[in-house]
Amino acid sequence: MASNKLKVWRVINEEAPVKPDLYDDAVLDAACKEWLLEWLEEEEVTGQKVISNRKKFKKHLAAEYREWQELNGIAVSEIYDSCGHSVQIPIGENGVAAEV
Repeated sequence: MASNKLKVWRVINEEAPVKPDLYDDAVLDAACKEWLLEWLEEEEVTGQKVISNRKKFKKHLAAEYREWQELNGIAVSEIYDSCGHSVQIPIGENGVAAEV
């Protein structure tokens, strides 16, 4: 339970991830290269390796975005439920916990 609260707090304090579908190829390749460098050495990360791992990286981004959406929904509902009716209307229209 405490772990979930920390994750929800992270959603409020950090920037929302970009939807994986919004990346163009050049930005996606650069981000994929950075992702690969988390566990590979610089000389191991070639253009071919980046391209061959693009699909796996997009799956990683999609999972990260889905988790953010779920936690954001929890955060927004907690904020919404703790406010009076006059404040709830703009909260319901916003939808992003960090912006509330």
